[in-house]
Amino acid sequence: MNKLKDEWEKRSRELGNTYESVMFASFPKSINEMFHQWELEILQKNFPKKENVKVLDIGCGYGRLSLPLAKKFKTSKFYGIDISSGYIKLFNKSLGDRGEGKVGDLKTLPYKDDTFDYIFVVTVLMYMSDAQIKKLFSEINRVLKSDGKLVVIENDAKGSNYITGFGLSSFLKKLMGKENKHYVNSRRFKAGEIEKLSKGSFQVTQKVGCSELTMSLPFLLASAKMKLMPDKMKMNANIRGLFSLYNAYVLRKN
Repeated sequence: MNKLKDEWEKRSRELGNTYESVMFASFPKSINEMFHQWELEILQKNFPKKENVKVLDIGCGYGRLSLPLAKKFKTSKFYGIDISSGYIKLFNKSLGDRGEGKVGDLKTLPYKDDTFDYIFVVTVLMYMSDAQIKKLFSEINRVLKSDGKLVVIENDAKGSNYITGFGLSSFLKKLMGKENKHYVNSRRFKAGEIEKLSKGSFQVTQKVGCSELTMSLPFLLASAKMKLMPDKMKMNANIRGLFSLYNAYVLRKN
């Protein structure tokens, strides 16, 4: 855990409040922006339709997702928890009195029972073991209100294999000495794993992928390399394809 914490502290210092800091450090900003917008669209669509919503952003980083949500949902309060003190400082500075970030390792959530209306966990479980994930789902169940909603966004093993050429790109980078210095080792989730790990605490009510963006990614990366990328591109979150780099899960308490 200390090694993981040290790497995220390093990222917070060196990359700050940028997409590359908490997303793909080796991707162009334009590509990270597309994934960011896809995630944000999912979170906005599932945001509770009421005033004064209490939101918990688990693995909040510098507030990449909480900040635009706070601007849109103006009566809501955003709480963040992250392993990195550097990111928590950035989160609190960005959100001001609309946010309250705390440093934590996710073994326990430092909040009272039935506190939150809405909780999201975006690309955090990939750094945790099965036992840690099950414990976190139990903790989320405790602090989420009975009618609250949880959104989890995580990688997909098949989609990750497609993007990396089934491991070939990583091998070639290592061979040529061009490994990403900010790479953090993580796991890949196979079909049904999130449902299995959350069982007992939550039920998955919806699963949405980003197939169009994933299948287009090799072309988009090549276009970015040649500086042919359009300034703005909107992808359809509902299009289904063979591969999806990420899946979004909407969950309700059992």
